[in-house]
Amino acid sequence: MSLMELGELLERSEALVVRERSDDYRDGIPRLKRSLAQIEVDVQKVSAARGAVGRNTVNEARAVRLLAEYGFETSTFNRNFKLANLDGLVESYTDFVSYVDLPSLLERNFEEGASETKTKAENAAQNLYKKALDSRLEKDLASARSGLWNDIEQTLQHSSSKLDNFKATRVKKQQAVVSIDPDYFNVIKSFVTSGVNTNVDNPADALRRAVHDSDPHVAACFDLVAVLAYETSRNTNLIRAARRVLEKQFRARLEAKYPAIGSLRDSIALFLRTETPELADDDAGSSVGGSATLWPQIFFLLRCGAAGEALELLDQSYEDGGHYSGFLRNFVENEESLEEETLKELIQEYSLRVVRGSDTYQKACYILLARIDPLGEPYLSREDVHRLSKSVEDYLWLMMFCICTDEERLSVPKELQSHQLLLADLQAQIRGLGTQHFDPEGRRPFLFVWVLLLTGQFASSLEYLLAHGDVLNSVHLGLPLYYSKLLQTERQMVGRAEAKLFDYELLLDEYSSGLALSCPAEAVYYAFLIENRVKREELLLKILVEVKYVGVFLGRINEENVRIPGLLEELATERPELKLDLAELASAAAEKIASSGDPYTALEIYFLEENDAAALDLILPGMSLELFAQASFDRDQALSYSRRLLGLTKGKHSDQTRGKGLFMRKRRSLDVLVKVAQFLDLYRRNDKVRAWKALTEMEILPLHREELSNRVKDMAFGGSLRFDRLVTNVGGEIFAVAMDTLHTLLLKEQVEARKSKDNAARLRLQELEGVAKTMIAFGSIMKYNGAEVYSLPVLLGI
Repeated sequence: MSLMELGELLERSEALVVRERSDDYRDGIPRLKRSLAQIEVDVQKVSAARGAVGRNTVNEARAVRLLAEYGFETSTFNRNFKLANLDGLVESYTDFVSYVDLPSLLERNFEEGASETKTKAENAAQNLYKKALDSRLEKDLASARSGLWNDIEQTLQHSSSKLDNFKATRVKKQQAVVSIDPDYFNVIKSFVTSGVNTNVDNPADALRRAVHDSDPHVAACFDLVAVLAYETSRNTNLIRAARRVLEKQFRARLEAKYPAIGSLRDSIALFLRTETPELADDDAGSSVGGSATLWPQIFFLLRCGAAGEALELLDQSYEDGGHYSGFLRNFVENEESLEEETLKELIQEYSLRVVRGSDTYQKACYILLARIDPLGEPYLSREDVHRLSKSVEDYLWLMMFCICTDEERLSVPKELQSHQLLLADLQAQIRGLGTQHFDPEGRRPFLFVWVLLLTGQFASSLEYLLAHGDVLNSVHLGLPLYYSKLLQTERQMVGRAEAKLFDYELLLDEYSSGLALSCPAEAVYYAFLIENRVKREELLLKILVEVKYVGVFLGRINEENVRIPGLLEELATERPELKLDLAELASAAAEKIASSGDPYTALEIYFLEENDAAALDLILPGMSLELFAQASFDRDQALSYSRRLLGLTKGKHSDQTRGKGLFMRKRRSLDVLVKVAQFLDLYRRNDKVRAWKALTEMEILPLHREELSNRVKDMAFGGSLRFDRLVTNVGGEIFAVAMDTLHTLLLKEQVEARKSKDNAARLRLQELEGVAKTMIAFGSIMKYNGAEVYSLPVLLGI
């Protein structure tokens, strides 16, 4: 019996009731309520009685009844042992009772049951908690910013030791279950059949529409990738493209929460009055003078990506804005960069005047245009950055605005280069924060994936999903990154050698291979996503060999003898630019399938591709191998495919050129082997007359003296011009059966000749005797093993 049934003991003994008779309970014994101590006493009594008087029916009956009172029926024991195939391998249940420590067993099982119940309750609570966390993306982002500054501060203090923190803390890669999403697949099918033009089409847009609205985290990642892929096609700086995503996101939320009749500036003013009321009473913060709300407005206009509107505001407040209006104009006109002289002037003004003030927003506005590390000294303090970063997005935007590209570094004065912030620096910081901050419980991986994508860590984002066993989303999120070349150019974007490279084609290979057995057609579509022709065709070959669905992949011949194209042929027709060599692929698949021990599937491919020569080379050895075997499935299959091939090639390849002559010799050999098999079947059924008739039609053994010379040449061991060696090398076995058949017919004709006075019978006998003499001579010349033995009965008969 199982531990689960033991664990039900306490529950079963809770009532003094007699259960109704049923298939499982027929004895009518009441299930008594006892404590564990009482159970122990009862068991020890039974055990002691058995030890005193030995095994007897009274004690056995008492033990059985004791078990029954606690719910352990004999039928339950027997049924469970039989189900486990243990019947006969264990002692009877009465012997089990004699020595088992039942109270301890029940006590242990009760503890295990309680632990299991606790685990189930915890899992249920976690599931409810997980559902609650699924409400909106904004909620997760808001919760993620809790403690952000402490994490950042710790990371900056120990950045050198935490650069590989992501590797150290990532979830151990689980055994991923390969699954398929119908909505995703419809997008993939559309792209494969129509062809992906990355200059026009963006896979991320279509895949984003396939994501259900109930999962905003996944949708946000696809939205981000769509923007990055699009900007890549326009040769846009990806750092700026990612920053604009944050700007559009912030502006949309701001205008939704603080709608204004006028311009964006009105929404920002309303936002400032509502969320930063302390600014209303602080007029002394600006070192330049003027309203304390000017610099917060400039900062949040830049935060919304509205540098033009910020410039308009500065023009209207020139006295309050000082020289910053000129700096910002130069920044806008030079595609978000400052000329070298302007940059020097800005740094000088900041160092002499602005840094001494207490206006955090004014400092930030200067730092943004200078493109220097906000956390570097003597720029923004920790408190300043903390005040500017109310969320994860705010902090990332601030840092990404200040990132300096490799091209921009060339125009920066050398004395400032050590103060600049590079993308690699921000990436190291994100890795330092790692999963402990963005996904501490490992249940919301897409929040961390979104941050990794935003900071250009495309390889790490896909690896993180794979580490969580999410192959499905990793494949589809990686597709637009792959087609837009973002995965391939990640190193160039970072500008440092440590940037990772991700083998997306290998991921597609593994995913398609995993799908092949359960969803073979879908696996083919995913294989067609691989751009490298060699790798694509290698994967298609692997799927074809693994699944062997010849009709689905390569096509079939219908009852009207018309070829119906398969999936690969349809895709090759729709995508001619892929240059798929279907014949070469089919031939390679047939060879691999045949070598794996499945020659008949390989033959189906050869028949479909009309590769008669390869089919003949494959079936001929098989037919020779099965020739003398008893009736079996393999022999029937060999005969069936051989006859089918002979029918398909009838009338073809009749010219005697060198190549065709070789083919015709092999075809003739196969035809002979099929006829020999028919002869042997008749011989085994003791139908010697029909067997001899079949033999005489083969033209492989001499029936007349004038044929002797030609048949010796035709049946030469090792092959001849007429027959393949697979025929000639079994000539001795064919000769032996033929001589036995001939001997039987001779005896029969001798009897007929003695009984009949008709000359026809004597003529038939004489003819057979002449055949016998020729066959004896043939066996002697060929030196077949045992030829004398097989010839002796015939010789004695004549």
